[in-house]
Amino acid sequence: MTFSWHPGGRTPYVRVKKTRKPPARDPKVREIVVGAKESAPVIGIGSAGRIIAVDLDATSPHILVNGAPGGGKSVTLRRIACQMLHNGSLVFVLDTKRISHPWASGLPGVTYCRDIHPRPARRLRQGRPAPYPRR
Repeated sequence: MTFSWHPGGRTPYVRVKKTRKPPARDPKVREIVVGAKESAPVIGIGSAGRIIAVDLDATSPHILVNGAPGGGKSVTLRRIACQMLHNGSLVFVLDTKRISHPWASGLPGVTYCRDIHPRPARRLRQGRPAPYPRR
């Protein structure tokens, strides 16, 4: 169960939400992730044990994850980032909300950007380093 306290307004209240149990851990998952191709991180295991992966060599090296709040977008991106870091890749995390991905701050191999301005973002898309503002 999760509890969230809402003190604002005329009538403060507590919301109690029954959460689902996480799926049982399968010991084969670690073997599947370790055995995956470097350019195809495992996202999950689907029905009938089918491995769901994204092949970054097949189309383009970009991933878009979209979903409703609480749908597991951040967890999915963390899993992909961890697998890519394990294989020696560099990971760029653009956290425009500034609070969604604090796990990425300070990790070796991760460039964590909280403040994205239009000009530096365009320079990053062009493959050039973004200039740092002078103090």
